[in-house]
Amino acid sequence: MNEPVRGAQAGILKFKPSLCGYCNNARTQPHDKAWQRLSEYLRDHEPPLKGGRRIPFERVFTGPVAQSMLDVHLYFTKLLGCYAFEYGVPLPIWEFGLCIKNGIAHPHMRLIFVPITSNSTRYQIQVGHINAAQVGNRAVSASWFYIVGNIGVAVSYCEPGRARLTRDPGWHPDDVGTLVRLAKVS
Repeated sequence: MNEPVRGAQAGILKFKPSLCGYCNNARTQPHDKAWQRLSEYLRDHEPPLKGGRRIPFERVFTGPVAQSMLDVHLYFTKLLGCYAFEYGVPLPIWEFGLCIKNGIAHPHMRLIFVPITSNSTRYQIQVGHINAAQVGNRAVSASWFYIVGNIGVAVSYCEPGRARLTRDPGWHPDDVGTLVRLAKVS
């Protein structure tokens, strides 16, 4: 279930302290800015985006495309880690923190970009609850959905050899090329 968010200061977007102030501000600021740039491009796109469409990242970012998309990946690494911490989902968030600290992509996390047909405003944000599959006391697969305006991002975490909770395999910074395909909504 998605929950509407009534603005940047909404309680659902605030987390218990799980990151140090430096990490949440200075260290991850490039990640926040990269997502802001990509989400604005996707929300402002004319004609409206449709599933199956390929988005060339070099049209979005003026600087190094690979670094900008790594920053987008790390933005969602941070958010998934914060939500997992907040709601007690036993993901290995220490791995998420190491990826952010070292500026490297999380090897088990992929992003699925989804066009959303909605009557919401271009700035309205909705977030879903984390769904997770556990083995013992740890989550081995998880998915979480984030929507802003007409674009959704399904964040998919899956350890090797485990079943992914999303149908679409999604995008990872290690994928070859500078395109992302928008998922088709069935």
